[in-house]
Amino acid sequence: NSVPFSPEDLLENKSLLLENNIQHLQAIDWDKGCYIGQETIARIHYRGKIKRSLSCLNIDGKLGNEVDIFNSENKEIGIITNSVYFAFENNTLALAYIDDDQNHENNSLTVSNKVCTVVKNNYKIANEKLIKV
Repeated sequence: NSVPFSPEDLLENKSLLLENNIQHLQAIDWDKGCYIGQETIARIHYRGKIKRSLSCLNIDGKLGNEVDIFNSENKEIGIITNSVYFAFENNTLALAYIDDDQNHENNSLTVSNKVCTVVKNNYKIANEKLIKV
């Protein structure tokens, strides 16, 4: 579902709540007073756009230590934070932060010459509706 479950799923001290698809869980109080990072969060909220977001990738085969994700033009667009291999299907599901313009269902990407696709992300969709005012 592309919702982080543990610290291993997040980029420690390098990600914002809005990038983690958890705004729909009411993780941010827009009426609260001052807090660290308030300006950054407010700017993202009121502009309605984030640069990257958490996504779930379906990767053909077993993933090694590769973490970098590339688009069709071989441009690095993200990083894998956590993954699980399913031997009976010979595929890997991974959580990754990728550029938001690349984070759409069935988009084809690569991780170390392995084909991967972006899985439909209901939490990202719900999060985007709350970001755009």
